[in-house]
Amino acid sequence: PYTTKEYDGKEYYYENKGYDIESYNMINEYLSGIKKTNMALHKLVDYFDKEDEPVIIIFFGDHNPSLGDNAFAYHDLGINISFETIDGFLNYYETPFVIHANDEAKKIFNNSFVGDGGKISPIFIMNLVFNNMNLKGNQYLQYMNDLRNKVDVINKTYYKEDGNFIRVSESKYEKLIEEYKMINYYQLTNN
Repeated sequence: PYTTKEYDGKEYYYENKGYDIESYNMINEYLSGIKKTNMALHKLVDYFDKEDEPVIIIFFGDHNPSLGDNAFAYHDLGINISFETIDGFLNYYETPFVIHANDEAKKIFNNSFVGDGGKISPIFIMNLVFNNMNLKGNQYLQYMNDLRNKVDVINKTYYKEDGNFIRVSESKYEKLIEEYKMINYYQLTNN
């Protein structure tokens, strides 16, 4: 959780335009962490860009920040996080990801690793990496590629099927997703 209290020496990255002071402090605490994370990632990428060996770095956020009980900071910022709308669902769950390759990896895999990976569930990021390297991967990755071609966002509220977001209850791939859940259970438990 991000602090709602002020403290001496705190940097403010966002102008207060009449927001609740607790929301304002929480938002700026979050943005301070983003700045530090950005600096650390820049240092990491710079280090591996200088390596002679091929290196591919993947980083992503696994969730959006918790900005208070009842998400009051989101409300203060005018960000819809209601699952009643697809926009609200995406605002709540969507997190960016980056796949970065150093020059040696770009050369070996004959790929610039530049582009938009689309809106996908994190379970498909490894598939995207393998596709960018022109590798098929093991049977599980091949299975996941087949699934991703039909359903590339899987959540308890919405799926993205054939490129369109739909409510889970409207899924035409219900059996396929149940199969995926069983296969994942098997992979996790080795049973």
